[in-house]
Amino acid sequence: MKNNFKMYRRKITYLEVRPYEEGEDMTEVLTSVSDRESDSLKGGVIVRSPLSPDVQWYLGKEFFNRTYEEVTQDEYISKMPRPWRYQQNIT
Repeated sequence: MKNNFKMYRRKITYLEVRPYEEGEDMTEVLTSVSDRESDSLKGGVIVRSPLSPDVQWYLGKEFFNRTYEEVTQDEYISKMPRPWRYQQNIT
């Protein structure tokens, strides 16, 4: 459930993204007041930064779909600055 993240990008920002699963515990996920008060979080996603994976937040479906697009692992690696790639043991 929590290990099926894929890489997405927002212009020059890369995030790991997975679908929100209805009914999952959101206590560790940052969520806006408007999203928390809505009847359903269905269709949204949980995102995290690869540089800070312990911090996760919820994005609504409409915002996510108009702002992000999926990238391949190769594209993600090729766009990362070289020192970071070496620190993360990515070649």
